[in-house]
Amino acid sequence: MKHFILTIVIGALMIPAVSLCASAGNPAVTIGKDTYGFTLEGEEQIKRLDGETLRSRRYDGKIIWGMTERLDVYARLGASDLRVENPDYPKFKTAPRSMTWGGGLRYMLAESSEPSIAAYVDVQLLTFKAKASRDVEKTITYNGWPETYFEHHLTTYRYREFQFSFITIWHHETFSPYCGFALTNVFGHVDRRVTSDVWEGVTEEGNDFREYGIPEAVLGVDIDLGGTGRFSLEFRISDDSDVSYFIGVSELTR
Repeated sequence: MKHFILTIVIGALMIPAVSLCASAGNPAVTIGKDTYGFTLEGEEQIKRLDGETLRSRRYDGKIIWGMTERLDVYARLGASDLRVENPDYPKFKTAPRSMTWGGGLRYMLAESSEPSIAAYVDVQLLTFKAKASRDVEKTITYNGWPETYFEHHLTTYRYREFQFSFITIWHHETFSPYCGFALTNVFGHVDRRVTSDVWEGVTEEGNDFREYGIPEAVLGVDIDLGGTGRFSLEFRISDDSDVSYFIGVSELTR
């Protein structure tokens, strides 16, 4: 199902005959009233929460609708994976990728013609559930002899991300650089389930995780690919120097 969804999005991006000049894959601009956009995106987000480092890679498509000249609404659908580094637990990595969905809106606050600069606010929500299992080797001493056994760890993360961004972009025919800042809220729940080869029963534990108002600097650029396509590259740098990145391409149609 996940591969089918991504195939549809890629197909939409490969039909320039029904498209007009596109916005960025992010997108960095609003697309205009009664205009539809299709984007293909890849990104990696890095967050540090409660002593854990969460690295999330997302591969998704976005469908955008220009509700007014200043307001876009959009939906996101695709797949994500999650890697978690925690000194107290085995390293967590999902396989295969998990279904991901979300949505948001973008509103143009102001614009000027000379120079051609515009300011936007973007609000979006993204969520997915990631599962992974791993066998952890343990050693105990029995009657003076070491004996090896395995613990079976099953971990489930329910991950949600709410992001508010403010972006200023300078419009140019060939490329349009932009910058701004973002505040990201990450929250969710983790369940851990442990069984063993040598003892009966199940050990289960769970806890919520949250981090509100993570500040990030935003730096990016839209590049005109010629015809109807545009390419965008974006970096987000958090206050603890973690660097997240985004790559996207897009098409529009009326």
